[in-house]
Amino acid sequence: SRGVSGAQEAERRRLMREMHDGFGCELVSARIAVERGNLSQAEIAAFLSKCIADLHLIINVTGTEAGNLAEAIADWRYRVSRQLAGGPFRLVWDVNLAGAPKITQRAALQILRIAQEALFNATRHSGASEIRIRAGHADGAINLTVADNGAGFSPDRLSGSGNRGKGLASMRARARDIGASLDFGFAGGCTVALVYRPDGALRDGLAEERVSA
Repeated sequence: SRGVSGAQEAERRRLMREMHDGFGCELVSARIAVERGNLSQAEIAAFLSKCIADLHLIINVTGTEAGNLAEAIADWRYRVSRQLAGGPFRLVWDVNLAGAPKITQRAALQILRIAQEALFNATRHSGASEIRIRAGHADGAINLTVADNGAGFSPDRLSGSGNRGKGLASMRARARDIGASLDFGFAGGCTVALVYRPDGALRDGLAEERVSA
């Protein structure tokens, strides 16, 4: 119908704007930093790896059926499991999204970006031997958790300027963008837990955030 077509076109425009304002601007910023000699080779490689991973997420989400978060997570799981195979930690997956409510592609992209950033932080900074990724749904809400058994870190790092602080700030911004709640925990490792209600109970720009030590 014309209404469905119009909604799909509006969603496509939002995704394109997200790519331009987020992914595109970051590439421009990186180019300027490289030209000024502000990044080491290792930092350049790490940044490019994150950009490639983000591009894969965009392709995954836009290439799956609209609203099908389970399919997008399955594609992401396959890719990161291959990339991290043989690493010093064990990935444990618990994904059950059968019958989950449909969500927009923009929401799916932001949820996966938060999960990817949490996983990136765990692999780079936690010293963990195990990382658990859980995704499910209950009472009309999508729930996603990334937890590691590493050393954790102080809650005051949430506003830090280092790589981990920037990653946490990015997750918070993405949660706010879709009106999701975000919970950071630090007992026995680090836990990032997201709750998203497609019905808008948590409205855009009014995301809740909790921090527990």
